[in-house]
Amino acid sequence: MYEAKESERKILAEPPYNYNIEAIDLLDTESDKVRRGIPIALPNTIVVCKYQSDLQEIKKCQKKWWHFWA
Repeated sequence: MYEAKESERKILAEPPYNYNIEAIDLLDTESDKVRRGIPIALPNTIVVCKYQSDLQEIKKCQKKWWHFWA
């Protein structure tokens, strides 16, 4: 599970993701609960999974090509 950094928050707030800043904070909190093994509600789980997928895509796009060799 990933946590959004400031640069990633800016990308998440723009199209095509269109996340609200408050929603990003909430989703980071819910993601932290999942990391620690605290159960969350099923609808939140689905949204957290989508959020984590979007965040993973952003993180992979920000990596430089030489980071993949390590």
